[in-house]
Amino acid sequence: NNGIGCYKTVESIPVELLSFAASVSGNDVVLNWSTATEANSQEFQVERRESDNGSWTSVGKVNATGTSTELKNYSFTDKNVNSGKYSYRLKMVDFDGTFEYSQVATVEVGAPVSFALTQNYPNPFNPSTRIDYQLASDSKVTVELFDITGQKVATLINEDIKAGYYSYSLNTTSLRLSTGVYIYRMIAIDNSGKSFVDSKKLMLLK
Repeated sequence: NNGIGCYKTVESIPVELLSFAASVSGNDVVLNWSTATEANSQEFQVERRESDNGSWTSVGKVNATGTSTELKNYSFTDKNVNSGKYSYRLKMVDFDGTFEYSQVATVEVGAPVSFALTQNYPNPFNPSTRIDYQLASDSKVTVELFDITGQKVATLINEDIKAGYYSYSLNTTSLRLSTGVYIYRMIAIDNSGKSFVDSKKLMLLK
């Protein structure tokens, strides 16, 4: 055995990758890459690793062109990433199951510069919706849900949370809420005693 079978020849490489880069936009990481040629290329699986010694996890995939000798550009956005250092790579998969990894691109998502509570999405909703919020510094965070009369119906969050970007998934199935308008309010108190308070309306439709 001369070992040749252990290596891929140039002709069998499904993708000739020209570039792969990552950039940060708020708390989204935008990946862009280009290919010069593709042969029987099925998809690009996007993998992410937090810090330098974490494990790789798949965060999405983008369909490839198949077979092409023209320049192709691709993009993928990893949304709502919390503050920290991340590495990304592409797993380039051929239709026959053959795959290769790209080089690694590294980015750092910084802490937000302000506190914010966003409008839930989707809205109106049933039975679940997502609430995004950001903390400029470590804070004691409370998020409560009220009905339209001001009666508290649930405490969604009540804990100490580090600075960063976060999402909360509100599922009303266990709360047994009826159709109507509700108000969610966030109070964040940082270590210096400064507080941020905001509230928004959401609508549950059954």
